[in-house]
Order: sequence, then structure tokens, then C-alpha cells
Amino acid sequence: MSKTVSAVCLLPLLGCGNHDDRSFADEQVVALVNVACFDPVPDPLKAGWTKEGNGTATVGTPLALSDPSSAPSDFINYFCADSTIFAGDIVLTPHFTIARHDIHFCQKLSHQFIAESSLLAGLAPGAVFPFIDTTPHKIAQAHIAITDSSSDCHPGSAPPDNIKILVGQAGVALVSVMDKTTNTGISTTPGQCVFHVTINAGQAGVPNTVTDIVVLNGGSAALTGINTVTASATVRVDNSD
Repeated sequence: MSKTVSAVCLLPLLGCGNHDDRSFADEQVVALVNVACFDPVPDPLKAGWTKEGNGTATVGTPLALSDPSSAPSDFINYFCADSTIFAGDIVLTPHFTIARHDIHFCQKLSHQFIAESSLLAGLAPGAVFPFIDTTPHKIAQAHIAITDSSSDCHPGSAPPDNIKILVGQAGVALVSVMDKTTNTGISTTPGQCVFHVTINAGQAGVPNTVTDIVVLNGGSAALTGINTVTASATVRVDNSD
């Protein structure tokens, strides 16, 4: 069983209650940590703590403490004593008993969040810009915003004049997702309108596999300084479905 020790959560780790309503024991811990021992993260031994038990510690930020098993005899403690202040030890002990199926102390991340933005000035007519490519990892969800001219910049009134946003898998299947329903009606300068859309893989006509967000200039002239694209995406780094 392993657990992570956080430098900003020392008092709860020591079992001292909350910071706003400290007991006398809380104040003892605070005083002793401040005087006798330094913050145990990243290396409790260098900070003045003494190790006992047969567990292991991986120093760093965060500090990871591991018990060899869930048996009561298998544990790891770090204790700190200062006889000039208290007649006893203060113990840093994250060991406790809990059913293994109830909680996971360490879990590999299955998703990663990314965000990108770009000016599109100069993109030639008919040209594509592979804006986001997460291959071989799959995009679960993405939110995409663009600015472009429009024949009518009112909510849901008209599509972008030039920019098309294609999502899916390059070379396999890409679909256009920016139409008049994505028109927000937001404009801060003449000739520029804001469009945005949220897509989910496998929903509303979006392919099940999404690894690419592509910008296509569907207009008859190169894009200008009013044309931009911004996107955020949740990527399945373990390629789960």
C-alpha cells in the first residue's frame, strides 16, 4: 500500500484536525514541526525526521511512503522528538487500514487536457492547417472557437464565410463541424464574428475516432488578421474508449 505526502497538507496527514479550529495537540504539532523538524517533503531524513518500520519511501515532490503490505506489522513511520519542548515524539505516520477496493492511492492518468490557439493570417484559399494532431492518442472531447467574417453575425444566423473546421482522423474520415448553429453573434470589430462548438467523439455525426482538428480555408482569398482558431481537448492517453 502506498500513499503520497503533500507539503501543503502536513497537519491533516498527522491527524491533527483542521487548521481553523486547532486543538492543543494541533498547536503542539505546529510548534514542534517549526522548531524541531522541517517540512518532510521532499526528504524527511534530511529534514530531521527519524524513520522506523520496514516500509519504503521515495523522496521527491510528492513524497511517496509505501507499506510492504496491509499487515499491522508492516508499516513506515517518521518521528520527530525535541526533549526541550515536549516529553514525547511527534509521529508522521500515513499508515492506516482500508479496503483495497475502496480507494486507489496511485492511479495512472487516463486523460490529458491540451489547449492551442493560432492566428490564421496568410492561409491560402483551399489550403488546410493541421491545427491539432494527437495521433496515436484519441480525442474524447474538444471545444473549438474561431473568428471569421459572416454574412450575418447574429446567434445561429449564418455560417463562417471562409473557415471550415474538420474533425476526425486524417486520411480516414473528417467531418465539418462549424455551421450557422455555432454562430455566437459576438463581434468586437466590423467583419469579424465569433463561432464555437463542442464536439464529442462518436456523437452528433462526429467519427468514433478523433485524432485531428483541421482548419480549411474554404474561401477564395487568403485569410487575414481577423481569422483565428482556439481549441481545447481532452485526450485519452491510454487510448481507452
